[in-house]
Amino acid sequence: MDTYLVKRLVVPLGAAAILSMFISVFICDPWRSLLVNLAATFLGSIVTVFFIDGILRRREEQRWERVKTHVGRQTSILVNGVASSVRTALGIDPADAFDDPGVVENQTRLREVMTDFIERELLPSTQGLFRINQDGWRNFAANLRNAIFSCDRLISLFGTNLDPRITGMILDLQEQARAVLDTYEILPDMLGVPFNQLRPNRRGQSSVPIVRAMVHGAILNTDAMLRTCATLLREIGRSFPEPLGVLFLA
Repeated sequence: MDTYLVKRLVVPLGAAAILSMFISVFICDPWRSLLVNLAATFLGSIVTVFFIDGILRRREEQRWERVKTHVGRQTSILVNGVASSVRTALGIDPADAFDDPGVVENQTRLREVMTDFIERELLPSTQGLFRINQDGWRNFAANLRNAIFSCDRLISLFGTNLDPRITGMILDLQEQARAVLDTYEILPDMLGVPFNQLRPNRRGQSSVPIVRAMVHGAILNTDAMLRTCATLLREIGRSFPEPLGVLFLA
């Protein structure tokens, strides 16, 4: 039962119906009949609204069922792309399990492999962001921009019908990707440069501490981004059990 309807409809009208019946006991007709009829009207309004609300909700759920598969697929593609951008930035090969056609054809198993790959291979390797070169950071940033755009597109297309948990995680993913991208956009000419080749700042001091701190922050946000990806994959399996088609962790 909708909490909003309970507070705004059931409680006021229910209280009005009870009050009307209570007062009708102590007065005579025609006022007694009027109050009894009012009480019945109040109760009838509650029943009617909930009946209509139930029909509308059921109709909306039936319409939503038609696009659930698309939502699950698009969310999987988003997560797949984010995880792949981290994998390619770190120079990690795809999971061996993806060579097995049986895994690719079994969507439940595929999500499990992807989640396991993120948690066992990618998360322990994010310190590798210290070692990627300028081209690596440039490509990573471009992929993150695509991920941020994809999050916007998903919310725009399906936001009103998405489960709040899914919406919240997509927004978390977008903010985490934006935080990593901000690191690059602040120091695009310094990230990826070997520490021993970094030029001093305007005061003649070493730039290594600030660059190291910025990369460390990017690593923390990348960790959070990957954890959100793993959580989203598990949630997809619960919320969108329909077949989602073949999706590779490229």
